[in-house]
Amino acid sequence: MTNLTLLQLCIWLSHKHGDPLDGLRQELLLRALEGYKLKDIQIDGYSHSYVKRVIAPDLWKRLGRYCNQRVGIRSLQLALTTKYEQLSEQEKAAVDKIVPNGMAATTESQVPAPTPPQYQGIPRNKNHFYNQESTLRTLGQRLQQRDISLIFVLGGGGLGKTTLVSEVLRHHPPLQENTLWCNLSDRLMFDHNWALIQQEWALAEHPDGAIAQLQDHLQQQPKILVFDHWELLFATACLSGNYQPQHVMYVEFLEAIAHQSLAGTVVVISREHSPAIEALATDNPRVTLITVEGLSNLVAQQILQEYNLQDPELWADLVETYRGNPLKLRLIATGIQEWYGGSVAQFQNQETIIGGNTLRDILYNLTCRISNSEQEVLYWLMLWGKSITLEQLQANFHVEMPFASEVWDAVRSLDRRFLLEKKENHRPYFGLQPSIQRYLAQEFTRECCQEIIQAIANLPQTHFNHLKHFPLMPQGADPNILTSPVICPILKGLQNRYRDFSQIQANLRRLAQNTPPANSLQHDYRQTNLTLLYETLTTYFL
Repeated sequence: MTNLTLLQLCIWLSHKHGDPLDGLRQELLLRALEGYKLKDIQIDGYSHSYVKRVIAPDLWKRLGRYCNQRVGIRSLQLALTTKYEQLSEQEKAAVDKIVPNGMAATTESQVPAPTPPQYQGIPRNKNHFYNQESTLRTLGQRLQQRDISLIFVLGGGGLGKTTLVSEVLRHHPPLQENTLWCNLSDRLMFDHNWALIQQEWALAEHPDGAIAQLQDHLQQQPKILVFDHWELLFATACLSGNYQPQHVMYVEFLEAIAHQSLAGTVVVISREHSPAIEALATDNPRVTLITVEGLSNLVAQQILQEYNLQDPELWADLVETYRGNPLKLRLIATGIQEWYGGSVAQFQNQETIIGGNTLRDILYNLTCRISNSEQEVLYWLMLWGKSITLEQLQANFHVEMPFASEVWDAVRSLDRRFLLEKKENHRPYFGLQPSIQRYLAQEFTRECCQEIIQAIANLPQTHFNHLKHFPLMPQGADPNILTSPVICPILKGLQNRYRDFSQIQANLRRLAQNTPPANSLQHDYRQTNLTLLYETLTTYFL
């Protein structure tokens, strides 16, 4: 589907909702669809600050309303494509007749191309570099080997993959001089990066195309080509590692060089693994996978020391919660220093379990790309609150996913996104990282409270989503209600709204009475959940 079609769709939807998109918003939308980052979009006659702070947020808000989901610059393609596919043939025909502002005809060749952003070079690390010396050394050795053509540097968000690669390159001047760094968050489309490569390496046109030209050049020259943020090429709302169709050129390029003997090396940095990457690396000595782990407890505490945090006896627990993730620890440390005077004890006593909007947004970005089946698995793992085996998950998941292979596919996909923790015993146990566990519990609690508040206001009609599809106390979870990650927080959230527990008790009883019981074949936990909340409130809070 072309960018022009998606632009026409947005204009059609805006008229349908009664708030037509003006020329400025249409131009911003088109450039965003073409893969340009907001910081690189300049629109004649308007300051960049005005576009970024006023126009862009308004545009994302409108598009979210049109598509009935949260929309941002990175999720535009998927959200709009999904919306277009939901239209009837008659509606699609109406979309095709739309003429965007300033265009005389509806051919994509007439869409003005924005000026590409300038090449920024190898990124510089703003903070003191902490990482495993063994990983640093391994990557340096691989980059200097002549028999390695392709290196994948993989790991969860915020672990320092980009920093690791840039540090290695800066410590080896010959490597640094021969490196070209392509940041896919700046230039997403292959042809945009190919134009950059041609310019920086002075490459002429090749009769067999860009991939053949790159392959020939890397066979002859000891160049290093880095692709950062590779995960942006993957589709969202489906199992991990599925490439978006418009990015097939990247796949063809990797396949072309993976088995070739090169003088140069291609480095791919990604926070998401994929089956295609696994296939390229299997039994292939020219392809190397390097996984970046969290910092050790001792090393990670040096970050907290940088910020002069107090209560060092609590540092180990803080590091454990965020699994030695440098970015998360820096964000938490900044918030503790700014709002709690550096006191870790005061921070741990307050109600915000995530610690600020910035970290919450990062955790949202880690989980917003997942499929519906992965989302269900994440919520069930959060509600269990402990590590389990694949067989245990499959046994309790037979209603949601009748086929055991579906559960396995979802779990493997979450593992490739680095959202799970695995522990080896006689068989692997897996669960959620503590920060992901806390984030999901907070979001689940907020949604359940909102559902109950709306149901109370709309009695006798009641509509539930989370409370219908997920049991607050799954079979096999800790039977102690007070240790549940969501039950008491939901009741406390309701107390913040209604203040009086007796009023909440009466409303929960009415809701449970108005909700029909589910039969054994239904995927419906409403009455069970409402009754459990009512009984917990009666037993422990009144």
